[in-house]
Amino acid sequence: MRSKSPCVLAFVGFFLLSVAPLNASHRLQNETWTEAEWQWLNENFHLVLDRSLPLEKGSSVIASYRTYETLQVGAAEYSFAIFERRGNGRSMLTAHIRVPDGHPIGQQLLLFHRKHPLSSIQEAENALTFKDWDLSEKQCLSVSTSLQNLGQIRFGLPMRSDKVYLDPSVHEFHLNSSIGNVDAALVDFENSLVQWGIDTRRAIQACIADFPAPMSESAPRK
Repeated sequence: MRSKSPCVLAFVGFFLLSVAPLNASHRLQNETWTEAEWQWLNENFHLVLDRSLPLEKGSSVIASYRTYETLQVGAAEYSFAIFERRGNGRSMLTAHIRVPDGHPIGQQLLLFHRKHPLSSIQEAENALTFKDWDLSEKQCLSVSTSLQNLGQIRFGLPMRSDKVYLDPSVHEFHLNSSIGNVDAALVDFENSLVQWGIDTRRAIQACIADFPAPMSESAPRK
């Protein structure tokens, strides 16, 4: 299922209203941050997100998914990637799941920055904590059935819409097939591809319940 075509289709679904710096009044409940702290987070969040919780795009990746909130301190970020592993004349599907351990990335960064205001962003990034799981299709049937479900989805370029999304969750995808690649960033909860990502996450999380001791790393995954 590896890509045989250089064709890449990239699109962004609808307009994100919260790409500008956000006001403190919309921030983390029960915590007061200064405007300088919010500015620091806005300047560094996406760089840290891409390095510590990347949307996997390696040659063995069949499908990967990442979600995060534009609010940056709301629900915790989440990612999974489904790979095709080959060896001894056989192939097997494996899923890698990565989530922040405890607080969302944005909140971890803010807490570190408040405690160590003179430290570098690299030091703040190295202090992040995550949980990781690796599940084979033998351990979790949903790894393979999710790809079967993906093959049934019909989707295309998002049409213009009068929907307004304030501080939405962003759902990012990288799909690799025999006819080319698809890279998408969507905010419409009702989009069929977004629903696939959410449903696959739930199914894989049900498998994770049987594996309660994930790997933990303090540094970003290499």
